[in-house]
Amino acid sequence: MKIAVISDIHANLHALEAVFADLYAEQVDTVYCLGDLVGYGAFPNEVVGFIHDHRIPAVLGNFDEAAAFDLHKPGCRENDVDEYWKVMENFRWTKDVLSDANRSFLQTLPMQLRFKAGSRRVLLVHGSPRRINEYLMADLPIATFEQVSRLAGCELLCVGHTHEQYHRRTGMTSIINPGSVGIPLEGTKAEYAILDLSWRLQVDFRRVDYDVESAVKALKNRNLPVPASMESTRHSQQINRSPAELYRTNKLSNEKNLSKIG
Repeated sequence: MKIAVISDIHANLHALEAVFADLYAEQVDTVYCLGDLVGYGAFPNEVVGFIHDHRIPAVLGNFDEAAAFDLHKPGCRENDVDEYWKVMENFRWTKDVLSDANRSFLQTLPMQLRFKAGSRRVLLVHGSPRRINEYLMADLPIATFEQVSRLAGCELLCVGHTHEQYHRRTGMTSIINPGSVGIPLEGTKAEYAILDLSWRLQVDFRRVDYDVESAVKALKNRNLPVPASMESTRHSQQINRSPAELYRTNKLSNEKNLSKIG
């Protein structure tokens, strides 16, 4: 059995279409989505419609929850104050333009999906089994992953939210993050993963080129802010730095800046 796992599309239709063009040749049995269909990008209705029309099993992400249930904030953190306000501007716009049908669809998404693949028990969540917006960063201590795996009670746990690709093992549990389709933490290629569950688990982390320029143009045409990860200057600064390094570098300034805005 071979499955594809996508996550954190964030209303980036160009990236989503590129991913599906790539995986069509892989002959996967099923595609699963770990949530955050909306937020950041210019095509929330189109992306939700795509997931609905292709009947892709999906779990609820924190952006999906906030937009669908009219929450005040999407429950995420950003690297600095400017990025925070960019997220909030797009989030408010997303709630305004999201159709009733797509809002209703998001409201039906479960917090987690459990199923068996052969002898393996599989659990799909957005942040973690503990919280929809928990950041399970790749470089967290192994004790954290051990706690999460005990709670998950499965052999394969797929998580999203952090926008970074990784595979961690603890005991009998493999914890896999496929990265982000729409807003990867590093670079500008759409990310996802293909898991071969036939016998011994094999993980193929994929990164796909897409039309970033058109995605940026769509945001500007709607007078929406462009995420820093889509800007060429930011890309050139990040290309040789790992997601874990970026997180450690920005953590202190992030907490200090966000404290200024309450």
